[in-house]
Amino acid sequence: VALLTADFPLLKEWAYAGFTFYLIGASASHAFVSEPLIETALPLIILAIAAASYVLRPGSRRLQVGRS
Repeated sequence: VALLTADFPLLKEWAYAGFTFYLIGASASHAFVSEPLIETALPLIILAIAAASYVLRPGSRRLQVGRS
């Protein structure tokens, strides 16, 4: 929900971080049990989409660090 709202930029930063940890862990778990390559790669593909969403978001929705 935090990723879809325009409010709470700090919560949004943490949501992106949590999503990243979760998807990397999912991919590693699939790799460790020798799942097929598509099963291992799918979380990383979703992570790439999330990373694009993070990088391409408008400046008004970014966390402003150091501003009073």
